This record gives sequence, C-alpha cells and structure tokens, in this order.
Amino acid sequence: MRKLILLTTLLLPVGSATAQGVELGAGIAGIGYHSPTTGHGLTTISIGGAALSAGFYLTPGIAFEPATQFTYLRYNGQSLTQLDFGVGLPFYLDKGYGHKGFYFAPEAGVTLLDNGNASEKQFRIGAAVGQKMQISDNASFRLGLRVAEGLRNNDYNSYFAISGFFGFSAFLK
Repeated sequence: MRKLILLTTLLLPVGSATAQGVELGAGIAGIGYHSPTTGHGLTTISIGGAALSAGFYLTPGIAFEPATQFTYLRYNGQSLTQLDFGVGLPFYLDKGYGHKGFYFAPEAGVTLLDNGNASEKQFRIGAAVGQKMQISDNASFRLGLRVAEGLRNNDYNSYFAISGFFGFSAFLK
C-alpha cells in the first residue's frame, strides 16, 4: 500500500502537467570540453546528435525534463557505446510554459559505457542556463550552456565538463 501511495504522489504532478501538453526536444548541434582529473581533456563537436528530451510542465515556470543521448564511437578497431540518461528541472523567468525566455536548470544523470569487454556507469550533477526563442505557437529554438561534474567511483575518476548547445523544441497538446 505504501508503494502505491508513493507512486501516486510521484506521478500526480506529471499527470497534471500533461494537461498543458508535452514539450519534445532534440539536439541540433553542440560543442563541449571534458576534463578528467587525470589524463588529457577531450573537445567534442556534434552536429545532429541523438539527444532527445521531454518536458512536463509542473507550473507555467517549472518543468520536469527527462533526457537521453546515444553515442557510438569507433577508432582503430575499438568501439565504445555510451548511453546517457538525465533529468533536469528548468525554472523559467517567463512563465509561459517554456516557449520563450531565460531559464536555469539543475540537472543529474548517469552515463552507461560499454567498450565490448566491460560495462561501467558514472553519475553526474550539474546545471544548465539558456534562452528559448519562440518561432511559432508550437515550436522554439533553445540555446544554452551546461556545466557538469562527473562523480568519482571505482571505475572512473571525477571530471568537469562544459558544453554549449543548440536545439529545437516542439510543443504537443
């Protein structure tokens, strides 16, 4: 019975949020720098990345935004598959259900890595700031900056990452 009450409590805001519709987001381009505490840094440039998100509005100025990203790398016969899951909580200064304006979003997530021989995971915390530009009643562009700290575990040292991104959002009702 406690599990049912907990589940209902957690899903109630999402259920009421869908009355305003859902925002579907896709990454178009990005640039980033990943700096581990040991070793060399990595600069990435992505075009048309496989980053997808869904925004569920809890209030006109706050959303619950789960996101995922898939990356496959192959170099010199070696491959790496990366699957990233995260959640953000954007706070919008313009209380228009995320169609336009400045936002700040605390974020947390986990990255799952598989190199063909072993699988590992690493948790991260961070934040994003950005600006949404409305292009129609049901569409916006998003431009932002994200910082993240990868948490040290048995498989990986901690890291600091910073990235800029550009994306598109469609609002469904």
